[in-house]
Amino acid sequence: MVEYETKLACNLQGEVIHGKRIFSKLFWAFNACIEGFPFCKRMIQVDGTWLYGKYGHILLIAVAQDGDSNIFPVAFAIVEKEDAEGWEFFLKHLRNHVVKEDGPPHAYPAYCVRHIVANAKTRFGNNHIRKDILGAGYEVVQPIFDARIRKLRRHGQHVFDFANDIPVKGSHKPMMKVGDMAI
Repeated sequence: MVEYETKLACNLQGEVIHGKRIFSKLFWAFNACIEGFPFCKRMIQVDGTWLYGKYGHILLIAVAQDGDSNIFPVAFAIVEKEDAEGWEFFLKHLRNHVVKEDGPPHAYPAYCVRHIVANAKTRFGNNHIRKDILGAGYEVVQPIFDARIRKLRRHGQHVFDFANDIPVKGSHKPMMKVGDMAI
């Protein structure tokens, strides 16, 4: 499945070049991924990464988990910027061509533990802090999660504040949702 959008081509003065269009966005999902998705856990994780080189676009990726908790690629997109327009293009086609469910989507924001840990390592440069944040991020029992977050105080109030400043959604920090993965 492939969907794409183009836009009008303009010269350096901003004038439209009639009969010419340029690349804007591309969505694709392999047929095997579309057919395999119904057998995955009912969760999709999305992320974006920069493409480097001559064409500095953004690659958006959607993955799910199979029954063995392995990463299952679902769909991909290339967009000019990681902005609301690019995400809307990707999520609209993901829903129309892969998810194919009626009604409002059941979604919640979450944070990738790997990104949080990488940010902590950059900020604090301490491997013990990294391990403690990673342990909290993967914890699935609320009281133990809370205890692990409080334990971060031993590294200093600034480390505790770093973890505690991650926005709360519900009663559990959305570093991870119980039983989910981070990619």
